[in-house]
Amino acid sequence: MMKARLLTRFSVLIVLVLLMLGAAQPPMAAAPLPSDVPVEVFATVLEQHKDLAADTIVKIVKDELDADFAQGPYLKAQVDVLYDGKAIPSTLIVYMLRSDTYLVEAAKITLGADYEVVSVERDYTPKDTEQTETPMILATCPDPSIQVLLSTCTMEFPTAVEGINTSYNYAVSAGYTAKKLLGAEENTTAIKNWLSCPNLLYWGRVGHGSTTGILLSDGTLSYTYFNTLQPSGLNDKVLYFNSCQVFNNPLKSSILGAGAEKFVGGICSLWVGSSEKVFKCWNNHNFNHHAPPGGVSDAMCYWSQQCEVETGYPDPGCHGCGGPGLTFPMPSPTPTDNAQFISQNVPTTLQPGEQRQVSITMKNNGGTTWTRAGGYKLGTQNPQDNTLWTGGTRIYLSSSDSIAPGQSKTFTFNITAPTTPGTYNFQWRMVREGVHWFGGYTTNVKITVGAPVNNAQFVSQNVPVRIVTCAVRQVSITMKNTGTTTWTRDGVYRLGTQNPQDNTLWTGGTRILLSSTDSIAPGQSKTFTFNIEAPCEPGTYNFQWRMVQEGVQWFGDYTTNVAIIVREPKPTVVPPEP
Repeated sequence: MMKARLLTRFSVLIVLVLLMLGAAQPPMAAAPLPSDVPVEVFATVLEQHKDLAADTIVKIVKDELDADFAQGPYLKAQVDVLYDGKAIPSTLIVYMLRSDTYLVEAAKITLGADYEVVSVERDYTPKDTEQTETPMILATCPDPSIQVLLSTCTMEFPTAVEGINTSYNYAVSAGYTAKKLLGAEENTTAIKNWLSCPNLLYWGRVGHGSTTGILLSDGTLSYTYFNTLQPSGLNDKVLYFNSCQVFNNPLKSSILGAGAEKFVGGICSLWVGSSEKVFKCWNNHNFNHHAPPGGVSDAMCYWSQQCEVETGYPDPGCHGCGGPGLTFPMPSPTPTDNAQFISQNVPTTLQPGEQRQVSITMKNNGGTTWTRAGGYKLGTQNPQDNTLWTGGTRIYLSSSDSIAPGQSKTFTFNITAPTTPGTYNFQWRMVREGVHWFGGYTTNVKITVGAPVNNAQFVSQNVPVRIVTCAVRQVSITMKNTGTTTWTRDGVYRLGTQNPQDNTLWTGGTRILLSSTDSIAPGQSKTFTFNIEAPCEPGTYNFQWRMVQEGVQWFGDYTTNVAIIVREPKPTVVPPEP
């Protein structure tokens, strides 16, 4: 019995000791597993700051926020880098994109010298001065004919891409001219350019956002940007952001303050997979102008709520709608592309590998304006998209060109002949890249490319048929270049004696030289003017010439032979002396 009590007391003692040890050294918490959330620095930051230690930035973000990422789910993190007055990285704004909703959360990491972390602020709302975007640009409308713009940079979500593609098809079927921007195409510069288009009626996008702005492929488009558009930069435009919490201030007031006809967006968090159904439903009803039942006047706001019902959205009331517009704007008549061939300056013969400048003039007789940003180009034909003459298939407009209806454009460019002799087609037509070929073809020119050919045609001459012995007379001979070479003095092109060849009868030599400035191109003529001296023996002498390239060949026509009669001068009659 005593032994049992001793064992019991000993067991209790052991338990007490263990408890004391446990109190003195609490168990270690399990370390969170490192997340696999990718971290990337905005491309615009890397472009502006070539010396930025991007790998160091990524490591800092992962070290400081990996535990936050592990509590996700997060799709990825994108990092903006702010600089102090000494051009040294001072602040990291980390945008964390959730993978279950279209919400972007932010954190701020303050840096000291040599990228030392000073502080970390979670659940951070970027301030006005921290809403960095691409540098302000003078926006240029890429295509004035586009009425509906649809975009997403969230290519990781198939439902986002499908939402844009389906809505695009709805727009085109309803008669709107539409444009899609996918992936990197949805960037801050592109969106600013498209929002400057006067005929743009609607921009709908699927992607991450928050109360302060939306996240594009290369940076933020924040409320500070929309403030610059006030009071009328968004006049007549409808905006739908399938993004979380965007229908809240300050973003909401900045968009409506810029004159948007209507703004639709998430009041709360919008779920990936189900919110896109509401987006597609709303676009379908509004593009096709489906009237709400019961005489409801504000059709756009009606469909923002009704589409939650129709698609079974799990959080009713999450889609906000505001702005003065009631019904979605009707499509305007679609301007047409057309072009008329006016003229061209193109050679018909070239030597292998020869370069030559050509020009083609096309007139815009359609209803659109040709710009480089709009994809308008001159393209090769016969066969289409051949690279024969320029090594490419297109001749571009300049960045400043804006060819309005009724105006003409002369494309001036260099071509290089093929290295293989033969006859080749030269023909072009206007093209709107990615859309269609349009308008008239240039007149096809068959250009003969061959080995250099010397040829000459005798045109005329001014030569006496009678001359007295030892007399000096001026003569002229005109020859036309009918070959493919250019006659120059350096090229040793000359006029040479014939009948017999290389005789020295009339000039004391055998050749008449070109001047040092002569350059007789194919099709041009040359008049050789020179003096001859008649033989001092009476008789009949041949006078005939032909072109020669010294050391290469005689070529072309002979001049017409003139048999010149050389006679003694008439004796002088001396009158008799008286």
